[in-house]
Amino acid sequence: MLWLLLRIRSGALQGPSMGIASSLFYGWGLLLEDRPYEPPTNLTGQVLVGIWLITCLMLRAFYMSSLISRLVEGGKPPVINAIEEMVARGETDGWKLGSVTMTGVFNTFFSTSSNPDFLIAKQFMQTMGPEEGMRKVLEGDFSYIHNYYVMRILLATHQQGTDSIPVHISTTKYPLFPGNTWAFRPSSSFITKFNEGIQRLLNAGLIDFWMEDVILTNVTKRRIQEKESDENINFSNTQVVLGLLHLQVTFYLLLTGHTAAASVFLVEHALAR
Repeated sequence: MLWLLLRIRSGALQGPSMGIASSLFYGWGLLLEDRPYEPPTNLTGQVLVGIWLITCLMLRAFYMSSLISRLVEGGKPPVINAIEEMVARGETDGWKLGSVTMTGVFNTFFSTSSNPDFLIAKQFMQTMGPEEGMRKVLEGDFSYIHNYYVMRILLATHQQGTDSIPVHISTTKYPLFPGNTWAFRPSSSFITKFNEGIQRLLNAGLIDFWMEDVILTNVTKRRIQEKESDENINFSNTQVVLGLLHLQVTFYLLLTGHTAAASVFLVEHALAR
């Protein structure tokens, strides 16, 4: 573009022009905001270079703003970390919630709570299986209440086709019941050491480490089974976070530009000899 403008100016006023290689490197320097050291001496050339500089600055600003807008997710509401927040979001934004069942311990937990938000949540709770619950969560405006580790396994299984999916697991955990437990006589001599041993396991992080290993093993087995049965999960309609894989074209363009610049430099150097 710069070379063409200078050629038109040179043909009209019979003045000096600029080679195509010099114009190419000059334009790249302006685009990268690296001002060349030898600007044109004539006024017309300086004006053309100034116009090209403004154009390059605008192009770079448009590119940077577009890239940042794709990398940064803005305008989204805060995540939900408690049942109270879930109920409040349902009253303002029509947020829905569901669970695997509303019988047994789930029903007791919500029915006997003194928190009015828990009673409201029980009233509007939908019952469905984990797979259907995950599907509704991926569709948006829906929360699914289930066992923490079951949801971890389900989420890790769904992530096999993408780097990340728009799902958030609440940081608030509600203990429903003790589960499997044991009991000893109050006078047993080993109760203190037994409790100390359990506490050391918790403090060392071994419980979390073992649970992560169990989740990974379970997910690996499920993926192998799905691969053998040719069951593929389709995520074509879900949002995918922009990652480095999608930015490969930028690196390819950069490599192509450096290759072209090196080729032009070698050709110009050979012609100069």
